[in-house]
Amino acid sequence: MEENKYHLTVKNLRLLKWFIKNCPRADFLIKADDDAFLNIPVLNAYLHTINSTILSKGYIGGLVHEGRAAHSRNPFSKWEDRFPYIHG
Repeated sequence: MEENKYHLTVKNLRLLKWFIKNCPRADFLIKADDDAFLNIPVLNAYLHTINSTILSKGYIGGLVHEGRAAHSRNPFSKWEDRFPYIHG
């Protein structure tokens, strides 16, 4: 599959299917970009505060950036962004 932003949904769905099939005993799946910093002790503590009822139904979380989001208003830019969004 060609690497581009239009295939992200398909790639993420394939990741979830693979995870469900191949990691039946895993409690969590963490997906992050290669340039992301994960504070593992803080992340571990947070994940263990989530209600088990919520986890049994499936939990998908993300980071919501508060305040003003940076925008690129150049319509010819590869990184042009029109709205704030949830990262993840």
